[in-house]
Amino acid sequence: MPDKKSYARRSDLHKKTTDLAKGQNQTSPTENKINTEVHSDKSNHLTKKKKTLYGKYIFSLVALLIIVIIATAGYITYTLQQQEKAAQAKYEAAASSLLDDIAQQQAQNGLATQSQSLSKGARKEVIYRPEDDSKFPIDDATSKLTALVEKLDKKHTDKERVTIAQIKSKAVSSKVSVYSLQADSYVWNRETEKFQDADTLSESSIYVSEKTNAVLTMKDLIPDQGSLLGIQQVIQQKILNQADDPDKIIDAVLSMDRITFDSKMTYAPEKLTIELPKNQTGVDKITLDYKDIAAFIDTDLVKPESVKDALPVLDQNKKYVALTFDDGPNNSSTLDLLDILQQNDVKATFFMLGQMVAQYPDSAKKVAEAGHEIASHSYSHPQLNTLSTEDLKEEIFKTDKAIFDATGTLPRNLRPPYGAIDKQSTETIGMPIIQWDIDSQDWKSKDPGKINAVVKRNVFNGAIILIHDIHPESVKAVPGIIKMLKEEGYTFVTVDQLLNGEQRPLHQYFGMSDERLVE
Repeated sequence: MPDKKSYARRSDLHKKTTDLAKGQNQTSPTENKINTEVHSDKSNHLTKKKKTLYGKYIFSLVALLIIVIIATAGYITYTLQQQEKAAQAKYEAAASSLLDDIAQQQAQNGLATQSQSLSKGARKEVIYRPEDDSKFPIDDATSKLTALVEKLDKKHTDKERVTIAQIKSKAVSSKVSVYSLQADSYVWNRETEKFQDADTLSESSIYVSEKTNAVLTMKDLIPDQGSLLGIQQVIQQKILNQADDPDKIIDAVLSMDRITFDSKMTYAPEKLTIELPKNQTGVDKITLDYKDIAAFIDTDLVKPESVKDALPVLDQNKKYVALTFDDGPNNSSTLDLLDILQQNDVKATFFMLGQMVAQYPDSAKKVAEAGHEIASHSYSHPQLNTLSTEDLKEEIFKTDKAIFDATGTLPRNLRPPYGAIDKQSTETIGMPIIQWDIDSQDWKSKDPGKINAVVKRNVFNGAIILIHDIHPESVKAVPGIIKMLKEEGYTFVTVDQLLNGEQRPLHQYFGMSDERLVE
């Protein structure tokens, strides 16, 4: 067992050893400061080094990004520029093609025009104006075309567009064209690479006579006064046809003032509209189909379809005659005659006296219902060219009214008693005058055999034969006349058919080929 001294020595030794260790682990404040500064310098140096490396990395990355952006932007810019050039090239090519097509159309339309370019960069504007405004049918055509372009210019702000102002011409018949001023704006659509449908402005549509190179006038369409009077007849009948109660307006229709060349008329290729003089019929304007007035107009100035089959046409390889009967009707011999005509399938023309129609309206109606033509022979059988204007008007008025009351139709033609007529009388009458080639002299002989002999001796193709249906002997001669003429190859027609419906007032007709102006 160790003694106390040994234990004490070991304790001292342990204490010294412990103190020495503590001494080694403990430094003075100065030493600590120095150690801290040294350590801090090392850390700062490392941090700065790291920051420098990181900055260089960021700088390089940013620089690379900038280069990429610049390169990309340059590529995009270049690509867009190339695309823009390609798009512009497509537009320019399409615009050039469009302008070429229109130029060719202008060259082929036969109009004396010259082009005027108002192009502004990508906006192409061309005006085809008359070479001489003073000789062109449309007044101030150039200034009007320019105004149309300016209107479209304000309406469309698109950069790429083509605007064409031109004179449009379209034939509506063999002798008439419609002229108009028109501007078309074609806007280019880059997505579809096509022009959009044209935006069109137009004005001043007029009809031009190719013969005169001037605006079509009514005197071009309606050649003379006789034709104008013929149209007056058509107007009167149409007003009556359209009336709810024609009996109430018949007097007003028959007494209405006539149209003149000063009357306002509106032409269209398919129809004619006429403003009527002030009247008591309740109608101030009327529109006529050309087929109804084909006999009184220049049909070359209207659409061919509008007058197709408008007038009767006879077979040139056949022979024709027209039987005409004067001074009726009555309720005996006229009715006998109707039976004879029906049995032989013959149509004839009856020139009726107004006073006889008023006395025998049923007979007149039967004549009309059988398909025969009814015409006027005056009211009381006077010599018309000896009457005053007022008395003559009354004769015509009363006859027309009597025939209309009985049949619903106004007579178109008139045969003057005794064939006596003059220019002044026919102007007052306002109807075609129908005379005759062959007077059967039935009124004189009153013998069927002699009547037949006169007809046989004088008949020819296109003849108008005069007979009177108020004489029983004359009616008895008709079957023999029909039989004889059929055997000779003749076909029976009405006067209207014989003349192809082309007879006009102020003219008198003795036969199919014998037309004369009343002097």
